[in-house]
Amino acid sequence: MLAQLPTELKINIIEHVDKRSLPAVLRTNSTFREVAELALYSVVLLSPFDGAWKPAIECFRTMVARPSVAAAVRTLHVLLESGRGYEDDIARVLFETMGEALMKLENLQKLELPGWDDIGRSRSPTIPLPRGSLLPSLRHYYGPAEVIDNIQSGVLATVRITSWRPRAVEVSRALLSASRFSAETLRALDIVRDLRDDDEEWLGTVLRILPLFPNLRFLGLGAWHRVDDRLIDQLIPSLTTLGGLRLFCIAERWVMVSETEGRLIRRLHGGCPQLRAVALGGHEWRFSEELQQWTPPPRCSVSSPRTDEIWARNDYQKYLVDPQTDGFDYQLTDELV
Repeated sequence: MLAQLPTELKINIIEHVDKRSLPAVLRTNSTFREVAELALYSVVLLSPFDGAWKPAIECFRTMVARPSVAAAVRTLHVLLESGRGYEDDIARVLFETMGEALMKLENLQKLELPGWDDIGRSRSPTIPLPRGSLLPSLRHYYGPAEVIDNIQSGVLATVRITSWRPRAVEVSRALLSASRFSAETLRALDIVRDLRDDDEEWLGTVLRILPLFPNLRFLGLGAWHRVDDRLIDQLIPSLTTLGGLRLFCIAERWVMVSETEGRLIRRLHGGCPQLRAVALGGHEWRFSEELQQWTPPPRCSVSSPRTDEIWARNDYQKYLVDPQTDGFDYQLTDELV
């Protein structure tokens, strides 16, 4: 009787099963095995160095050995423990099996590798991915530059590269690789960096590559020791070439006073009139097309009830092509807090 249920109804039933109970369904009920497997492996969240390295390795081996499991994976999130060394045998086996698994995930849409580039505490791990590894469905990437440099995907929409240290070569190679396959599709590029001293070589390299992504809507260039008129003038020529750019963030490490931030934003807008939301410090300012002026966020030292209302009305998430499907968490200041 259960075997005759339509697939749509089976999926509906499985959607009401707690994810922790899905392994039991897989073991005990062959009728629901296929849809339960799809639900169980659609989103894979692993923290292998939180006392769970063995299950992580087994999970990757299952993806390699069973094509149906690999085909089910849509999101892979692997969180590494900050400050850990990555040269021991456990780590070597983990990264080898992960590299083998990644090459099987033809339906993977989101790859997240937070914690892989912690500031100076240890050498970043290397996943043995062959150069040009094909992940044809990958739309969203968050992680170190070295991984995206080895991946081919023609549908990337959002890329967040973690680069806490000055690695101009690695970051530029990653951006050039992304531009070869996803130059037209990339909508959001966020390079998460935080340095005690500003690196003009790093910035110059990135700015020369940016025009290769003509359809960017969001650009984030991380945190800087000092954001001033000189830096703004350096940014303007490259940002001007991005006619579709609407949301921009480059933050000063120490939150600047609101009056200074407002003045620099107006200076930037003078050279890049397409911008509609900008954060240069801890605040996101929004441009009111109705009033043709920049408005600070609520409870800012230079805001008022009137400007608070205007700011709230101008939510520029609409400038991302499709925030719901692009999966981009629109917060200009989310990396600053």
